[in-house]
Amino acid sequence: MAIYRLSDSKPTTVLLSDDNERIGFGIASVLAQNNVPFSIVAEQISGVLGYFADHIITNTQDLPAVPQVIVDCRWLPEEESPLDFVLQMYPNTPILSVSPCLTATRLQAQYETEAAVVRFNALPGLFPLMKRLEIAPALNTKPEALLYLERYVQSLGFETEVIQDIVGFVTPRIVAMLVNEAAFAVMENVASPHDIDNAMKLGVNYPYGPLEWADVIGLDLVVEILDALYDEYGQERYRACVLLRRYVDAGWLGMIAGRGFYSYGENGKKLATKH
Repeated sequence: MAIYRLSDSKPTTVLLSDDNERIGFGIASVLAQNNVPFSIVAEQISGVLGYFADHIITNTQDLPAVPQVIVDCRWLPEEESPLDFVLQMYPNTPILSVSPCLTATRLQAQYETEAAVVRFNALPGLFPLMKRLEIAPALNTKPEALLYLERYVQSLGFETEVIQDIVGFVTPRIVAMLVNEAAFAVMENVASPHDIDNAMKLGVNYPYGPLEWADVIGLDLVVEILDALYDEYGQERYRACVLLRRYVDAGWLGMIAGRGFYSYGENGKKLATKH
């Protein structure tokens, strides 16, 4: 039986796909702030990951030590990745996945591993600001492994809430549905993005408006959450708004692209309130 205990002498390996550097950057930032040793396994240094260039490893054979936790930062981990090679090298290392689109139980089968697999909600842009994270273990995750990974997340300064292994988690699911309804309101000319967001902030005291949330998270990721919910449950309420899809097709992904429901400067400062 595997023995799980935290050790500061072992690095955390953060595995990234090329298109999800937003998520990896947020997680790496939290690890760095908490002085947790880590390595980023990536095919190349690009975008915001350049900030952590000293931590990036392009060859899995160069890992400096046995990882205590593997963090899979891919939103839709379906393609072949360095994770496959790391799991071959360290088959018993527990895995934390950020994916809201696949359950931990399905991920464990996909990884073809008996190691513990647990998901946590790391929404891009919002993750470093969140105080409580949802923890969703695979159905066959052993209690001691769940406790180990929960304590690991807590060691990064977060409170944790263990939830069922469901697609979308809780917070991403609700935020995505709020964004979707707000997008329908924009498409139907009910109100402008600025007015919709102000109504939600002033009316129900939200820290962000739903369309501001969308721009921070990334419209492409919001659509992927909605599509995963629709595929899982087949309910019309999860159907992504056509306007969201058009913005994604146009490359208007939000703050990271300089334009979404709002426009942004190079420093991420909002330049306009509406199109």
